[in-house]
Amino acid sequence: MAKIIPIKGMRFSPALNDELYRIITPPYDVITPEGQEEYYRKSDYNIIRLEYGKSLSKDTPGSNKYTRAAETLKEWMEKGILLQEEKPAVYLYEQHFQYEQQTYIRNGIYCGVGLSPFEEGVIIPHEETMSKPKADRLQLLRHCETNFSPIFGLFRDQEQFVVTTSTYYKENQKPILNFEDEEGQLHKLWAVTDTRFFDLIVKFFQDKNIFIADGHHRYETALQFYLEKKKRKEEIAGYAHVLMALVNIYDEGLLVFPTHRV
Repeated sequence: MAKIIPIKGMRFSPALNDELYRIITPPYDVITPEGQEEYYRKSDYNIIRLEYGKSLSKDTPGSNKYTRAAETLKEWMEKGILLQEEKPAVYLYEQHFQYEQQTYIRNGIYCGVGLSPFEEGVIIPHEETMSKPKADRLQLLRHCETNFSPIFGLFRDQEQFVVTTSTYYKENQKPILNFEDEEGQLHKLWAVTDTRFFDLIVKFFQDKNIFIADGHHRYETALQFYLEKKKRKEEIAGYAHVLMALVNIYDEGLLVFPTHRV
C-alpha cells in the first residue's frame, strides 16, 4: 500500500535557529495579502519568498514570482542559508499547542510518500480541487522542483506503534529544531538516520492507507509533475514521492475544528 522513504531534507542553517520564528510561515493558502507583506518585512530569509512570492506589475512570462523563487532558492543554497541533509532521514515532529487552557502535543513524522493516483485507493482524498490553485503550485514546482511545505496526511495506528518506536530517538537525540512560533506554539524536529528505524517504519506502512487532511492541490500537482517527467522519459526517481507530515488518527494531539465558510 503506502510507500514510505527517508529523504535528504532541506532546512535552514543552524546559524538561523534563533530566528526561526521570523522565517517560518503558516501554509500558503491561509496567508492574506497583508500577511504576505508582513512576512516579507520580517526577514530577508522568510520562506514566503519561496513558497508564496509576491506578484509584481512588471512581471513577464520570463520574470515572475516563480522565476524569482527559483533564483532565491539557488542563492540560499549557494550561500548556505539552506542546507541539505547529508544522509537520508525520517524526521520526528512534535507540535505543542494549547486549546481551552489545556496543552496538547501532536506527534508526527516527515518523510517521502510514494505518489499514487486516487483510484488506486492508497492515498484517500476528501475534497474536490480547483484548477487555479493547482496551476499556481504546478508552476512553482516546475521552476523549483522542491516541496517547500508538507502535505498533511493521516494514518491509522491504534496500537501507537510509530510513536512508541520513535521514543528511543527522541530520548537519545537532540532535536535539530526547537522553537516557538508567532502563535506561541512550540515545534520540535528530530532527524533520524538509523536504517533500522527506516526498516520498521517502511514495513509498518506497507499495509496502510494515507488520508489527506490538507494539501489536495499540492498532492495532485506533485502527481501531475511526476507524470510529466515520466512522459518525457526523463529521470523520475527523485519525483515519484512527495513530502508529507504524517499523523496518527488516534494521536491525542490531533484536534479537528470546523472551517467557517460562506
